[in-house]
Amino acid sequence: MLKNLKIDEIARRVFATNGVDALLSAIGVLSGTSSISHSENPNVYLGAVLGGALSLGLLSGFLGVMITERSERLKELKELEKSMMKKLDNTMYARVVNYASIYVALWSLLGSLGLPLIAITPLFLALRGLLVTHQAVLWSLVMAHIELFLLGLYIGKDTSPIRIALQYLSLGIAAHIIASMLGAIIS
Repeated sequence: MLKNLKIDEIARRVFATNGVDALLSAIGVLSGTSSISHSENPNVYLGAVLGGALSLGLLSGFLGVMITERSERLKELKELEKSMMKKLDNTMYARVVNYASIYVALWSLLGSLGLPLIAITPLFLALRGLLVTHQAVLWSLVMAHIELFLLGLYIGKDTSPIRIALQYLSLGIAAHIIASMLGAIIS
């Protein structure tokens, strides 16, 4: 039944899409903040990236996806009930509708919150004095770009992994250039 609902396919797509969104946001925030403030305080970068990642991850990535997915699944359930002329309230299918919404939302959360958290690990090291802040920002940017590339390999595994990985990487480079240029103009 789960296979028929294509839950894994949808979860894979929202993981990748929201992961790309979150990583591009993190790259933009890090690049823009660095070019504007030149701050040596890792909290400046952590606060900016974490604020965005938590908002994107918890509110949009998890709750927004869960609400949307549940709404779509309930619509399908109602259409099925109408065609069968029978209520399906206490059936396995109705339970799967609820499970599917949460499952897809959790994968979305993992992409939209988990991936940026991995990328900013160097900034946590800077908080401990193990890295200088500007090095931590640079390493965080490198990690975010590596994650984009790996995400492209993953999402493109059945078609053209290298091409899609390079496209995702190009998006990250473009985000860095745009945010850095904007930061230079503003400051």
